[in-house]
Amino acid sequence: MTGWLADYQRRAAARSDLGHNLHILFGAAARYPACTVLEIGVGTGQSTTAFLAAAELTGGHVWSVDISASCLFLLEHAQSGRPAPWTFILGDSADQAVTDRTPDKADVLFIDSSHAYAQTRLELERYVPRVRPGGMVLLHDTTWTFSDRPSAEVADALNDVLPAMGLSWRELGGENGLGVIDIPREA
Repeated sequence: MTGWLADYQRRAAARSDLGHNLHILFGAAARYPACTVLEIGVGTGQSTTAFLAAAELTGGHVWSVDISASCLFLLEHAQSGRPAPWTFILGDSADQAVTDRTPDKADVLFIDSSHAYAQTRLELERYVPRVRPGGMVLLHDTTWTFSDRPSAEVADALNDVLPAMGLSWRELGGENGLGVIDIPREA
């Protein structure tokens, strides 16, 4: 078993706000040969390890953006002297210089950053067009509760931005919600 797969499985079995959905993230990326994943927001690396396990399995690569360098601990998991199938970009996803360092096309886009309406809206407008036809966008915290009051900022951004793109989203549920946008295949 690879290091990334073992780490992903360990994290998926543990209790966390995303742990119960890690199999969805892994499966979303693993279905693409040589998957390219663009992840906005790393935090403790829950989602990153699921994506890295899929990338290692398919020969793909994960690109992650986060405003905190604290997630660089994941680089310690590179196995057998091989570099991790991971590029980490330290910075704000709203910064054009950061955007310019991300891949032009991705199979999977995962957004789990600030959860603020304006930031989520900008990320949707900037990064959804980079998802290949037949690809998928996943957003965590679509039903997030903050201080015992619901926050619909991620869902509001989805509802406001997607119609102009000719797209819609669906809620998969789980703790704090997981939204999915299926990017249509070209006709």
